[in-house]
Amino acid sequence: MAYLFIAHPPARRPNETRESIEKSMRDLGATLGLHPASQQMHYIGDRHVTASQARQHVK
Repeated sequence: MAYLFIAHPPARRPNETRESIEKSMRDLGATLGLHPASQQMHYIGDRHVTASQARQHVK
């Protein structure tokens, strides 16, 4: 439904490298079930709900 951009600050710990940070961020993305921006998003059907529609169903 949307693109999510997650960025990590530069290495702060002595054992952090560019590669270890990238691996951590990719692992986080995989854990969240995200795909690279270069891949097409999966069709999940008509599930888009606006905030006003959601409030109507709460009552």
